[in-house]
Formats: sequence, C-alpha cells, structure tokens
Amino acid sequence: MGRSSALINLLLPAFPLLVGLLVTLLFPRFHALPNAILLPIYVSVAGGALVLASKVPRFASGHWVSFGAAGLPIWARVAYYLGYTLLVCSVLAALAFLVATH
Repeated sequence: MGRSSALINLLLPAFPLLVGLLVTLLFPRFHALPNAILLPIYVSVAGGALVLASKVPRFASGHWVSFGAAGLPIWARVAYYLGYTLLVCSVLAALAFLVATH
C-alpha cells in the first residue's frame, strides 16, 4: 500500500481527539468544567497511542492498512482492543459531559 493508506491508518485513532476538541470549542458550557473535559481527551489520546503502538508490527512488515487484530502478536492484540475500548469510553464520556452540562 502507499503512503496515503498509511496516513489514513495513522490518523484514524486521532479522530475521537479531534471530535473532543471540537466539542469543547463549539459548546461554551464545557468551559465551565475545564478539568472535567480534559478526561475524555486524555483517555482518547491514550487509546489512540495504544492502537498506534499495536499497529507498529504490521507497519514494520509492510502492511500499511489492516483491519482487526489478525496477524498481530498477543501483546499487540491486547493493546489493540484496550486502545479501542479507551476510545469508545472517551466518546461516551464526552457525550455524558455534553448531556450533563446541557
């Protein structure tokens, strides 16, 4: 695969972080709880880092785009699933803060 595929695979875990930042900018009520909104952002960054770290063996073998944890070592599978679990939790936490401050 080409460089554009690798770029897409690297930016995919960053999507929840971007959504969290947009939520804080678009909804002024979030500025009343600046420390609370940082929690979903930090969790999202941690989840994205775990997903990215789990994909390093695939990148090293020349597979720039892969879906799922097939072909990953055990430690990478654990990091992959934990990373996506953290990403889902960060989105749910951001939504919960949205509902709580609305």
